[in-house]
Amino acid sequence: MINELRNEYNNAIEGINRDLLKVEALVSILVSIYENGRTEEEATNELQMIQANLLRHVNCLNDIAMHAMAINEQQLYFACEDVKLEVRNTMEKVRALYM
Repeated sequence: MINELRNEYNNAIEGINRDLLKVEALVSILVSIYENGRTEEEATNELQMIQANLLRHVNCLNDIAMHAMAINEQQLYFACEDVKLEVRNTMEKVRALYM
């Protein structure tokens, strides 16, 4: 059971890391575009798709964390919580761009 949870965790982390890198890149692009007074609908749409992927990964981490808690695997539980916090902080940066 714990090995399966760790594999799911690793898969979720891989997806999150990949998507966070994309978010950071697109945020840089959007900042550059907005600073020059232009808009870029494609970049915004891509960013929204990545946000949807991140939400899917975070939901997976929520499931893993619940199972980890049920079997008293605190290390995995807190690892999930740490990654979720990283995603939340990144998404707050993105949200600030829209406001």
